[in-house]
Amino acid sequence: MKKNKIKVIHGTAKLAAAGTVEIETGEGPLEVKASSVLLATGSRPVQLPGIPFDGTHVVTSTEALSFEDVPERMVVVGAGAVGLELGSVWRRLGAEVIVVEMLPRIVPFADAQMSKMLQRYLKAQGLQFRLSTVVTEAKVDGGKVRAVLKGKGDEQEELECDRLLVAVGRRPFTGGLGLEKTGVELDDGGRVKVDDGFATTVSGVYAIGDLIRGPMLAQKA
Repeated sequence: MKKNKIKVIHGTAKLAAAGTVEIETGEGPLEVKASSVLLATGSRPVQLPGIPFDGTHVVTSTEALSFEDVPERMVVVGAGAVGLELGSVWRRLGAEVIVVEMLPRIVPFADAQMSKMLQRYLKAQGLQFRLSTVVTEAKVDGGKVRAVLKGKGDEQEELECDRLLVAVGRRPFTGGLGLEKTGVELDDGGRVKVDDGFATTVSGVYAIGDLIRGPMLAQKA
């Protein structure tokens, strides 16, 4: 960044107006003016009601990338790409992995035949699956997570695990950016509206990545 003469400012920023960004830094407030502003704040994990993240036992995909040791048992909530990928990683490192999915099959938005084949492959790896099942409650007690599962016919099951990974999706990170105040519009999904050139509804303000329509994938951003 320095080599290419790009100035980096560490702080928390928001739009004050078209072409004006207010930044709270460790050295006080700062105002930056520009002809173009690009919003690229990404997304944040969806939190399930009653199951707050604590960053140690009940975790997001971010923490699940850097456990200091291999958990004996890990429960993964959500059988989408993120949950299955990380579940597969920790299973191969030695953890017992149980995947809980509220829908009747894994990767539910993918091709059904591919989903069936993938589940067979992951089962051969040692992953266990609880489909058509939801986690209704999770409490940390004595360094363990006690999760309550509810399946078909309201049958309940309690699972104890070392880590509970919640991977049920992500939502655009738009909070605190000053979008409403400046007139940047959002769509029904809470994403920033852009045209084919990534321009928002405010002249000179653009948005990319997880903030806008399309799959929340790094290669798309």
